[in-house]
Amino acid sequence: MSESEHEVSGYIIKDGVAYETAKHRKLRIKRELSARMRTANIPTDMLDYNPDVDYLGEKSLNEVLKLKKVLEWSSSTSERHVKLRELARKSMYYMYGVNGTQKTHLAWWLGKELCRNGETVYFTTMQAILQDLTNLELNKDPDSEVYRRIQKCKNVQFLFLDESFDKSKVTIFKSNFQIPYLDDLIRSRTQSNKANFFISNNKYNEIEDIVGKSIQDFVYRNVTIAKTNMVFEDIYINNLDRYKGQSLISLF
Repeated sequence: MSESEHEVSGYIIKDGVAYETAKHRKLRIKRELSARMRTANIPTDMLDYNPDVDYLGEKSLNEVLKLKKVLEWSSSTSERHVKLRELARKSMYYMYGVNGTQKTHLAWWLGKELCRNGETVYFTTMQAILQDLTNLELNKDPDSEVYRRIQKCKNVQFLFLDESFDKSKVTIFKSNFQIPYLDDLIRSRTQSNKANFFISNNKYNEIEDIVGKSIQDFVYRNVTIAKTNMVFEDIYINNLDRYKGQSLISLF
């Protein structure tokens, strides 16, 4: 730095003009991404997660590649990829695997990267959505937190629903009166060309007894047509000894 230059709060002042330092720019971008992740309900401790380093599986690397393709296509500005970009941003995706296969972490990673690219993203659970949809029927106050969350679920380009169709975590009343609310949300998002990610311990063609035939058929049709079913098989809890000494993100 020359005598005519000096640094103030991350900027180099030269000839009366402020230039941002590379270090300050990096920190600023990281803070901005953290803010977007909080808005999207994605844990900020996932900020540095990188599947190339942190995903330790071997059986499902092809499924991780599919997620990378979703990210690549959704953000492509190439004229050659226009149709792929449209498909990536409006498709229905189904991430299936038993507990411990790091589905949620991979979904968080994808959501984070979509936030980085300026996409609107929201991450929640199916149980949380069902509760909000039910409560919304009782109180439709547009100033309520429930109303705002449901509006976000309706409007974001990418909605991630964790613990989808899981009987142990999703409570469906015997009357099934909640099912139409969920059905309407999923269909309206699909008709509005918005992407839905289901993260589940149940296969997409085996959810009828949980949410009924209407939703199962709709999910099955959309996932089958787009070929967006992903199966994760690497169970980390059985392989921890192999990775002893490596830094692992908490899996559970």
